[in-house]
Amino acid sequence: MADASAWSTKENLVLASAVEKYGEDNWLQVSRALKAHGNSKRPNSFYSNKRTAAHFKELLVAGEDAKNGKRPKPGGSSSGLSRKKEISKTVDRLRQERIKDLRSNIVGRERQIRELKLDILKVKLGLVDDIIMQQRSAVSEEGKRKRVDSGTVGPPTKKPRRDSQNKVPERAGATVRRSTSGSVGGGGVA
Repeated sequence: MADASAWSTKENLVLASAVEKYGEDNWLQVSRALKAHGNSKRPNSFYSNKRTAAHFKELLVAGEDAKNGKRPKPGGSSSGLSRKKEISKTVDRLRQERIKDLRSNIVGRERQIRELKLDILKVKLGLVDDIIMQQRSAVSEEGKRKRVDSGTVGPPTKKPRRDSQNKVPERAGATVRRSTSGSVGGGGVA
């Protein structure tokens, strides 16, 4: 199970894209973008201004470490143009990671679809009839065993069905009389 506090590739991409759009001095807007496009299951405090700023700095460090082992200058002391390039490269790297994740998800879903189509074909061809009958028998035996264990021996009881012919329709504010022939006639207002 993944760490609940770990940021997904999508969240990282939204964060970097928002920083690229709004700048590193506008963490309120960046935080709002994350709240709007990030993981909706996260508490609002997860995308606080302070937390998003700290995580973005970690992203830049991780990107630089992965690239050449050099760390970016803290606090954005590098020139504005090189910092923008650095942010743009981070967005591009994260976009490629997200595309890779989505492709992987698509491949997994396509595999699931193929398996389901194969299962449907097996059912249509009658190749699983024996398995279905065995499972049905097992379920039936399990139900009988539970009834015996609970002290209810015999077949399960069913609720009695209402006979639709004996139902008498009711009208608000009117009485209904039944004739000797069984037909229903309207009466006067009560």
